[in-house]
Amino acid sequence: MDCQRQIGALQGQLAEVEQQHAQRLIDLTTRHRSETEMETDRLRSAQLQAEKTLESRERAHRQRVKGLEEQISTLKDQLSQEMRKRQQYISRSARAGDEISHIRNILDGSLTNVSRDPNLDAMLLEHEAKKLDDSLDLHTIPTRLSPRHRSPARPHSPNRMQRNITPARSSLRRAGSPLSSRRSLRK
Repeated sequence: MDCQRQIGALQGQLAEVEQQHAQRLIDLTTRHRSETEMETDRLRSAQLQAEKTLESRERAHRQRVKGLEEQISTLKDQLSQEMRKRQQYISRSARAGDEISHIRNILDGSLTNVSRDPNLDAMLLEHEAKKLDDSLDLHTIPTRLSPRHRSPARPHSPNRMQRNITPARSSLRRAGSPLSSRRSLRK
């Protein structure tokens, strides 16, 4: 009887200990589940935050790329405009250089003709002055000298011819010899 009482008491203690152990397992499992859920929520929140950050960075990157592409396009347009302007300037300069060379050739020829004749024939001077006037009319280059006014072609009396030659001779004397005029033109 004594042993049976002890067995009963021990069985009661065993049942109580098993119940406490089961309760502890339940509490431990509940706590582990809640910690796992909290960790899952935290990881999910961190993932969403990372995705938002990545999206905003991608958006900023796309906007920057778009801005740089527009800037490149603008710079290309400006460069092409500058190249066109430069080409136009070069072609205008080349034309002006050709015209100046042509005028210099005409002047060289005129000065050579004038320098060959020691008497400075009136008809030769008139002819060379007319050639110079024609070349200046053909090539309009801005100069500091005032343009010469030609009188219409008509027969000249010897006195009138002499009056027309006199300014030419005085301008030749002021300019120096035809050779020195040619040298200054070449410079």
